Amino acid sequence: MLVMLHSRGVSALGVVDMKTGESILLRGVGNQAHQVVVINEKQLLYLDSGLPGLKMFDLTSWKVYTLFEINEEPKRFLKGLFVKSDVAYIGSTAAGSRNWRRDPDNDAELIAFDLTEFRVLWKKKIDSDGILNTISQPFLREDSGFIAMDTENVNPPDSMQVVKELQVEQRTNAHDGSSGDLLNKMKKGLKVPVLDIGGKRGESDDLFIENNVKVKEAGAILKPKMQKKGNLYFYDNSRLDYSEVTSENLVGGEWPSGLKFIDLRWKNMNRKADLSAMVDRAEDVQLIMGNTDGLYLPLKQMILDLKDTDWEYTSQKGNAFLSERDGVMNRFKPGVRDIKFVFSDIEAENSYWFPWYFKFESALRPIIDKVLGPNMTHHIGRMQLARMAHDAEIKPHVDSGGWPSKMHRIHVPVVLPKGTQFQVVGKDGAKDSYQIRLVEGEIFEINNRVLHWVKNPNEQRVHLVIDARERPFEPKWLFPGQTCKYMRNIVCDEATVTEKEAFERYQEAIKS
Repeated sequence: MLVMLHSRGVSALGVVDMKTGESILLRGVGNQAHQVVVINEKQLLYLDSGLPGLKMFDLTSWKVYTLFEINEEPKRFLKGLFVKSDVAYIGSTAAGSRNWRRDPDNDAELIAFDLTEFRVLWKKKIDSDGILNTISQPFLREDSGFIAMDTENVNPPDSMQVVKELQVEQRTNAHDGSSGDLLNKMKKGLKVPVLDIGGKRGESDDLFIENNVKVKEAGAILKPKMQKKGNLYFYDNSRLDYSEVTSENLVGGEWPSGLKFIDLRWKNMNRKADLSAMVDRAEDVQLIMGNTDGLYLPLKQMILDLKDTDWEYTSQKGNAFLSERDGVMNRFKPGVRDIKFVFSDIEAENSYWFPWYFKFESALRPIIDKVLGPNMTHHIGRMQLARMAHDAEIKPHVDSGGWPSKMHRIHVPVVLPKGTQFQVVGKDGAKDSYQIRLVEGEIFEINNRVLHWVKNPNEQRVHLVIDARERPFEPKWLFPGQTCKYMRNIVCDEATVTEKEAFERYQEAIKS
């Protein structure tokens, strides 16, 4: 366990081996130091409000570096540290009394600092009404406030000044009277518990991080036992109560990507049941899975380059076509158009791939890998770009048939105007609707067996929508110009082809 101690003065870092009871105190890490974020078990980042600045304690060299210092008036107070993709995000407010720290006029500034180039990327004002205590992304992993994600070790240049080499000021022996092993353990790297991971997997050991939470006592939020079936991981939720939706029982497991999915038992209930009766917040229906980290931007550019006519089937040169769905679309989704890449029959027994997948493959594949994991396309039953034109609407409806209860409906907002209303209906009816969280590039799953509706502002909105099945499909490929009918089953005028033949015929079609 790590504990940052400062008492408004010189700060010390306390380190406790929770198994043996051995502890040490390292004095001089800074003044009014806050937060501790561990990078790859070898480095500790923390904030020093005495400078104020960002410091790093390297466990291998046992040296402390000042990576970033703020020289501004009035002096800044730093609190709130989050590290992801080699960028440190720092909360900064004007220094003052404790009352001033929570004053509505004292708005914070969020600073993004590049840990590879050692420069400020940007600063943004936040209407925080006081200091920022914590910066995290708990929907990615619950320990994100003190474990760096997707970040390489920081390599300070030779010119960067070493603040000091820390010395042990106090030491408490282990329960058996021995001492000395804790320092060796630290220099080999800190093993930290992995809580509810959304990305890489890890393991627990005898050193724990403490940052405003007592991790050792947080057994209730530790990841449940998992069982691997095929290439998916399923949580053992047998101990949970399913009489109402909670943040714990909503999740059923993880894709190979590490992103979570909704427990399908929330969609497998009696198809005639009113699932809205269980909803009293958006979080009962929506699972925030993670972020594409900019991987959606090439797809966004391709969408922005399309003409309006490209959203009409008759203009999609080189694609295949699915008829007998206009009635449903016009009834529930007037003004909505799509570009189909994959579509299934009503019971999600077969998946059919469309040739325009090849047109967009270079932009789609990185997103699919991020969402589901590499080599997971055979789990996709439906995938399409869904476009709502300006002032379009999707009327209140529940997705029906067998497919919604067998597949996970995943959204990636790619073109998202301000003011989009995406609402789910709660237990008190239409007056009790809840807004779904929408962030461009953010990945979420929604329980589409709950009544929902969407209304667009004056600009187009485009989502990439993926319906993925836990059990893989044997994909069937359509060729350019092929026409199929959606008659509960998908009935095609000619036999389907192999992926290779579909690609070759697509290449020929776009050349002609």
